[in-house]
Amino acid sequence: MVSVGDLSLGQHAWFPYGSAEERMCALAPYVREGLNRNERVLCLGDMEPRQHMLLGLGESGRHAVAQGQLVFEDSHRTYLQSGRFDGDRMIGHYTQATNSALGMGFKGMRIAADMQWAAPVQHIDELIAYEQQLDGVFERMPAMVVCEYDRRAFSACALARIESAHSLALPPGALYFSGVIDLVTRAAFRRALHAAANSGRDEVVIDLRNVTYIDAGAIGVISALAKERMPSIRVRVGPRLKRIFDLLKPTIAPELSVEEVG
Repeated sequence: MVSVGDLSLGQHAWFPYGSAEERMCALAPYVREGLNRNERVLCLGDMEPRQHMLLGLGESGRHAVAQGQLVFEDSHRTYLQSGRFDGDRMIGHYTQATNSALGMGFKGMRIAADMQWAAPVQHIDELIAYEQQLDGVFERMPAMVVCEYDRRAFSACALARIESAHSLALPPGALYFSGVIDLVTRAAFRRALHAAANSGRDEVVIDLRNVTYIDAGAIGVISALAKERMPSIRVRVGPRLKRIFDLLKPTIAPELSVEEVG
């Protein structure tokens, strides 16, 4: 298991998600990290997550789109361009996109690929064969991809085979946040936490290492969820937020498990 911040060019990972909120909480920091590292970012998905993504990124996201650094493509049209899935054509598409990013002066290509289009695919063997090639493909070029699979859309057997085709995984049930969590964003924060808590996981990891500020009310939201004890709640923070938690935890969140990470 790796976190969003641990991923680097040359890697191929998968992220199994159970709700739109869970997916967005992992995808937004992944995209933001790429923009900050001067990588070109390609998001393959449908229109609704695109709008949520731009709202979350704010002015920096709109600027990245205007500059050609952040690109959105419809996943159905891209993966099923000729009416059927062609793995070799997709690998060629990734290679061309990476070369284009380098030609524009970016350090590399960061890809977020929502695989919802593959749920009704009858020939799962073709999909698995494609995924098995990607480790070797991406390790040879300055690009990375996270393949996002909705756990609700694929069978347990299919998910097991998909997992085995990836060398890296973002932990399911984990939530990744960045920026500021305060009165303005608290309602969305609460919805994301409860969606993850109700996803059937035994543990939910709340990764706040890229959060610059969190107010007492948001910490109270985490505390209230932790008091329910189902599922287990674990919080990861950077050194700056650790000081805030150390100050507030004894009075409003004594039951929280808080881990400092670099």
